[in-house]
Amino acid sequence: MAFPYETIEKESIPCNFCGLDNPKVLSNKGTDGLKLTSVICRKCGLIYINPRMTKDGYKLYYEQEYRDKTINNGESGSGFDCKKLFETTQVHGRALAVLMKPYLSVTGPIMEIGSGVGGVLAGIKSELGREVMGLEPSLKESDYANSVGIKTHHALIEDYSNKEKCAAIVSTQSLNHFLSPKHFFRWAHDSLVENGIIVVEVMNFRQQLKKAGKYENSVKIDHVYMFTPEVLKDFIRSAGFEILHCESDEQSKAKPRQGIPKIHIRIIGRKTGEAPFQKLTMTPGVAGSVIRSVNKYYIYLNYLMKTRLPRIFSRS
Repeated sequence: MAFPYETIEKESIPCNFCGLDNPKVLSNKGTDGLKLTSVICRKCGLIYINPRMTKDGYKLYYEQEYRDKTINNGESGSGFDCKKLFETTQVHGRALAVLMKPYLSVTGPIMEIGSGVGGVLAGIKSELGREVMGLEPSLKESDYANSVGIKTHHALIEDYSNKEKCAAIVSTQSLNHFLSPKHFFRWAHDSLVENGIIVVEVMNFRQQLKKAGKYENSVKIDHVYMFTPEVLKDFIRSAGFEILHCESDEQSKAKPRQGIPKIHIRIIGRKTGEAPFQKLTMTPGVAGSVIRSVNKYYIYLNYLMKTRLPRIFSRS
């Protein structure tokens, strides 16, 4: 049975970063033929789905369909192999651990938000020897993580209160899914010890668009927010973090390290004494620059020149 997206309650929202409620519509199409309206904030450049499902709708989606859509090529109801996913994502965790190790100067546990079956945390633990714990909205995945010794709380980030201070907060491929990135960053800042770090890995939407060619091949029901490197850096600085490391394969032609996903942004930031969002850092002209860079005609032309035509010529 298909997920009943069209009949689920929707809500309209202002920009989660700067609060402006006057976005520019980029597209009304999404994957799976769904009517997903993606917009961009004219002030800060944040891209998001608007209107979107409510929290209850997303909670239902993660429980019923999410992993089947992402793991089984859309064959909903066939289930997925938690053990296999756990084993494969440990490589990712070890690679992230190597990346974050030079910046991890304080003691304390490491927590991942959106930790799935616990594979990334297991990889981090094996590499760094640190206590780890996770937060995961899927009951099936959190149960599996706990069964293999990765302490995991079952909840949405919006419903969770962490009482234990951490040395590092990790978000791997989850920031797109949060209903309020601002809430996550504020929560992370409060949950870190002094000089603790935040490690964020999220899909670079502009690079994803360039590879896919069209919005209807890129905008997903569960990617509520979509980020570009320049806007994400502004967001993280505004949240009270000093950026220590930033990388994106959009700017680099180097081959990604083993275990690190492609088409992603990776940022490591250190907690500062600056309270989150007391003042917003927005690079001058960033919104206009991002709007131009994700224009659907420019994106499709880029796709034709750099992806589609080279494939055609390579076959001839």
